[in-house]
Amino acid sequence: MAKPRGSNVSEETTVGSVSDRLIRPVDAGLQRWLDYLKTLSSEHLSVSNAVSRLWEAIYSQLPAIYAPDASLTEDGTLLISWIHDAHHLEIEVMPSARYVWFYRNHELNKDYIGEGTLDAGITPELLERARVVFAQR
Repeated sequence: MAKPRGSNVSEETTVGSVSDRLIRPVDAGLQRWLDYLKTLSSEHLSVSNAVSRLWEAIYSQLPAIYAPDASLTEDGTLLISWIHDAHHLEIEVMPSARYVWFYRNHELNKDYIGEGTLDAGITPELLERARVVFAQR
């Protein structure tokens, strides 16, 4: 489901030690996500830094990205996901800066799975699938 845009909450937001350099107004859902990342940095610094790096990398390529659903596991991995119409993208970000992603197109019954490290950047396959999800907005 699409999230509304346009509420002028902030023009630039800092997440831990990483600046998102947002050039558009931040909607309330996105602001909650960025605030959540800040709270992670106090107790789960490694995963907070990893997710902030992932967010910056995806946002720089796909400014239409919106706040994900997120949950922290007992081992400190952060699960983030987006569902839009038939498209489902999920990324597990580990404190080590390794990530595993899963994309499913429910209409076509197709799955794609991949992994990478943030030191190597976002994989082209993940960006390709993310573009599909966020282009639908």
